[in-house]
Amino acid sequence: MHRNERKLYRGKCYGTGKDIVATTHVSAGFKTYSNQIYLSDDRDPSATGTDFDFSKTLTENMLGLKKDAPMQALDSSRLENSDYTEHASRLKNCYMCFAAVV
Repeated sequence: MHRNERKLYRGKCYGTGKDIVATTHVSAGFKTYSNQIYLSDDRDPSATGTDFDFSKTLTENMLGLKKDAPMQALDSSRLENSDYTEHASRLKNCYMCFAAVV
């Protein structure tokens, strides 16, 4: 339910400001990073965190944490000339492929 794997949006990388293609829309307010930045050692994943606010519901707390935590633009790896693919691995010269692993 929480993963969008068949709709792509244009947006900006939260870390660099460069144009990226991502599974989250800009208006959702998530901190989306390009895969290169998200997987690099330059970003500190432990810098994100928040205390639980007992005056809010669990859902409100989780949404706040999710909006503060870094998100990967696309869940894909080891692609060659396959920029518009999601939840994919080891593809070559593919366009708009989703949930594909070779």
